[in-house]
Amino acid sequence: MIQNKDDLKHYLEMDKYALNRNGHCNLLLSKDLNWKFQIILRKHEYYYNTHNTIMTKIYGYWHKALGYKLGFDIPINVFEAGLHINHFGNIVVSPHARIGEFCDIHQGVNIGKGERDDKAPIIGDNCWIGPGQSYTVGLL
Repeated sequence: MIQNKDDLKHYLEMDKYALNRNGHCNLLLSKDLNWKFQIILRKHEYYYNTHNTIMTKIYGYWHKALGYKLGFDIPINVFEAGLHINHFGNIVVSPHARIGEFCDIHQGVNIGKGERDDKAPIIGDNCWIGPGQSYTVGLL
């Protein structure tokens, strides 16, 4: 979880590495919408976790708006560093799920909890998550 500016920098650098991107983590200069979404996601996490109410609202709005445009419903504080969203398309993740470092996720994925169970999945590090797959995972 991102708790300070050093954590934010680390998460952005690991995400950039996972996405094989070069250059700075500049929100305004990036033309890659998936990378823009990840920058906004990480900054939303940072401002939320450091209790900066105004910036949380601003980044929360951008997070929701760009997520809607791309088909992502990815809440804050779920993915550890090294997130790799391959391309836009429907991705839905429960806010109660916990996913480790270097997750490579594709469109058509729903990570959530069942109707009869109130426990969300915990997925470890270095995972590939794509459509049409079924996994047995640990539960929180």
